[in-house]
Amino acid sequence: MVEFINKLFEKREVKGAKSNSFAEIGYLESEGFSVNLTKNRFLTIEKELKESFISIDGKHHFFKDFHFKRLKNSVKLNSPLFEEITQSYESSQIKLISLVKSRYIESLDDMDKRFSHLLEDIVTFVSSIDVAVSNAKCIKELNLTRPISLIVGGVSRL
Repeated sequence: MVEFINKLFEKREVKGAKSNSFAEIGYLESEGFSVNLTKNRFLTIEKELKESFISIDGKHHFFKDFHFKRLKNSVKLNSPLFEEITQSYESSQIKLISLVKSRYIESLDDMDKRFSHLLEDIVTFVSSIDVAVSNAKCIKELNLTRPISLIVGGVSRL
């Protein structure tokens, strides 16, 4: 569709055109897909555009049946075809997100099954290091020493 609109411009000499693309496909979550043109470009091809049609999958889509939303500096073209494409796109996007979430949860469960024993060993090792470091800090800060027991005459003394 964008190519068709761009071909309408090829028939005219367009001054100061930096690219060959005069129409763009835009997407907004609130509005869906649309074809966007600047207002000046739309005005140059408006009559010819409204008198033409495009065939997609053997079905004719007449531009006169499109909805033209005129904004301050641009014009958006919408049609029932775009609404169908938007619905299909958004439902596919929802399915994709759902699949990614389920695969992610499956991979987390798989990693948990494969590495849970290793993780338990690491937790035990780190906790024993933590206890040793905490004991060392307490001993240093409080100047603690281990009592030495002496056996004098068969009697144990500290």
